[in-house]
Amino acid sequence: MELNKKNTDMQLSKESTKIFNEVATAYAITDPAGVLILQTACESFDLMRLAQKSVHKFGVVTTDERNRPKANPACSVERDARAAFLQAIRLLKIDIPVT
Repeated sequence: MELNKKNTDMQLSKESTKIFNEVATAYAITDPAGVLILQTACESFDLMRLAQKSVHKFGVVTTDERNRPKANPACSVERDARAAFLQAIRLLKIDIPVT
C-alpha cells in the first residue's frame, strides 16, 4: 500500500512516510485497522523526532521561572511517543529491523 493523499489525509514527515510505505508493503497491511495502527505508529515516530530535536536544542535540563533546574518537558514527550510507537508496532505483530 503506497501512502498518498487519496487513501489518507495524514501529515507525516518524509521519514515516517517512508516507514509507512515500506512497512505497509513488506507486511501487506491493507486492512483499515492495520492502516490506522501503522498511521498511529508513524505519527508517534514523528512526535518522538520532534521532541528529540527540542531536547537537542535546549538540553535535558532547563530552568524554571526562578532559574532553578528542571527536566525538559520534551524528555517526557519523547519517552511517551517512543512507547506509543513501539506499542503500535507490537499491535501489528511485526519486527522492524534496525538499520
